Amino acid sequence: MVAGSAQRGAVSRPNIVPVYEADIQDRQPYLVFEYVAGNTLAQVIQQRGALPAAEAVSLMLDVLDAVAVAHAAGVVHRDLKPSNILVDAAGRARDGFWHCRTHQGGY
Repeated sequence: MVAGSAQRGAVSRPNIVPVYEADIQDRQPYLVFEYVAGNTLAQVIQQRGALPAAEAVSLMLDVLDAVAVAHAAGVVHRDLKPSNILVDAAGRARDGFWHCRTHQGGY
């Protein structure tokens, strides 16, 4: 986890929540991410219902940009769903790639 976090932390994009630290304390690995004020996309949909098309497309473009950049760096998201996408105070979709794995070689 810590080794993969270094690779994940090297991926920089406005739509990717940065990893500030990845280490092991008392044999327990941990990650420190930037705090993102907002809700998950699942919460936004639950509160507001179906989003207007333009807003939904904008959010999905944010997600796709993050995934494309991560894939190019060898990071594969393993649990992409609305409850794992954050929507920040500016209305931007952001992903922390909490459920990911680094990938060496072909997909």
